[in-house]
Amino acid sequence: GEEQWKAELPKNRNRYYSWPVLAGDKLYCVREDGVAFVGQVSDTGFKQLAENDMGERILATPVLVDGGLLLRGEDHLFRIAAAGAAEK
Repeated sequence: GEEQWKAELPKNRNRYYSWPVLAGDKLYCVREDGVAFVGQVSDTGFKQLAENDMGERILATPVLVDGGLLLRGEDHLFRIAAAGAAEK
């Protein structure tokens, strides 16, 4: 197919080993140093919404589960969900 849009995340000496994950119009990307990026994807392009330092190395691809996002860090398993989301 044809390229729809192109974007760059902040440059850093650390790499992106995990796959990016798209959920609805949100794109999640995690760098090996544990910095997670959230962006909004639309027909007109990409807009970075957030940059979060998880505080530890992350090499695994984020996983979408029960309306939340799981991130497996070097020492912890993080679950990120909207405020008020049901915990299981």
